[in-house]
Amino acid sequence: MTRKSLPKLCHHKPSNRGYIYINRKRIYLGSWSSFRISPPDELNLTYLLFLKNLILKGSPKSPKPNKSKPKKVFELCNLFIASNISSGDKNNYNIIQKFLKEMFPSISINNFGPHHLSELQKEFVARGLTRQGINKRINLTRRIFRWGVSQNLVQQSSFEALKSIFPIRKGIAKEAIIKKPANITDVLKTMGFLHPILNAMIKLQLLTGMRPSEVCRLNIIDIETNDPICWWYKPANHKTSWRGKTRSIPFSIKSIKIIEEFLPNAKVSNGYLFPPRCRDRVSASAGCFYTTSEYGKAIRQAAIRAKIEPWSPNQLRKYAAQKLLEEQGIETASALLGHSCVDITRKHYTNQAENKAKLAALYLERLLD
Repeated sequence: MTRKSLPKLCHHKPSNRGYIYINRKRIYLGSWSSFRISPPDELNLTYLLFLKNLILKGSPKSPKPNKSKPKKVFELCNLFIASNISSGDKNNYNIIQKFLKEMFPSISINNFGPHHLSELQKEFVARGLTRQGINKRINLTRRIFRWGVSQNLVQQSSFEALKSIFPIRKGIAKEAIIKKPANITDVLKTMGFLHPILNAMIKLQLLTGMRPSEVCRLNIIDIETNDPICWWYKPANHKTSWRGKTRSIPFSIKSIKIIEEFLPNAKVSNGYLFPPRCRDRVSASAGCFYTTSEYGKAIRQAAIRAKIEPWSPNQLRKYAAQKLLEEQGIETASALLGHSCVDITRKHYTNQAENKAKLAALYLERLLD
C-alpha cells in the first residue's frame, strides 16, 4: 500500500476520542481526555501499533479492543471514567476512585457488597464530608455498578444489593452551607486584584448566568456567530451532556465585545478563549483552560487580598438567577440557566415556601386588629 504521508492522530472533542482518517473513513483509536493537549501514552501506543500494522500489512482495519475485563472495584471505576460517561461529575468520580483504591485494593467487582459500600459511607463521614456530598457520592458509586451491569462487567444481583444502603440522615454528618448570591460590591473589589482574563470570565458569568465549568471551557468552535446581535454558545461537553441534552447560552452585545477582545488567545490555545497564562495560575498542571477548582481558588485568593470574605464562582450564577427571578420571572430564569424544568429553578434558586409562610403570617396578624 503506497501513501504520500502517514495519517495524523486527531482529537474528536465532542466524544473526547482520538481518531485517524483512512480511505476517507474515520477510525477511532481510544480515549483522549479533554484536559490534555497531547494524546495520552496509551492512545499514542495504540496509534503507533496501528501505523505499524498499516505499513507492514497495508490493512486499514481498526485495532482490536482490549478484551481484558477489570477485576478489581477501582479498575471498574477507572474504566467508567475513561468511558466519558462521567463528564458531569468527573471530580467526584476521581475522589470515589481514590477511596476505592485505598480502602478495597484487592476486592473483586462482584464481591463488593453492601457492607463495603457502608464502610465507604462511614469513611466519608469520618473525613468530614457534608451529608449532601456523602449521599451524592454513594449514589454515584452505585451508578458505576449500574453502568458495569450494562457492560456485562457486573452481575445484576451485585448492583441490586447495593440499593439496600440508605442515605444518611441529618445529625450524622455536617450539613452543607447554602451559599447566597454573590455580593456585587465584593465582586467588584475582588476584580481589582485579578488578571483581565479572570475578570472577563466573571463578567461573562454575570451577563449569562452560565456555570463556572462552561465559562472555563469556552471554545471558539462551540460559538455560533450567524446573528450579529446574539451569538450562541453551545458547549459539546457540559453538566448534562451525558444524558443527551443540549445546552444553548445566548451572548448579548456586551458579551460579544468581551469575547472579541480575547479571540487572539484562541489561535494559540486550541481554540480556548481564557488560557491560564497569567499570575493567578494556581497549579502547575498543563492545559489550555482553567479548571473550575483553579478558577475558584484564584477568586478566593484575590478576595483575601482585597480583605473581604471569600466567595465562589457559583455565587455569580446565583446572583444572575436572583436578578432574573426578580425582574423577568421563573420561566425566563429557568431557560437561561439551562434547567430542564422550572421545578429545578424553584428548588435551588427561590425561597417560595418561606415567602408564602410570611404572607400567611401577615394575613393572620390582621385577625387580632
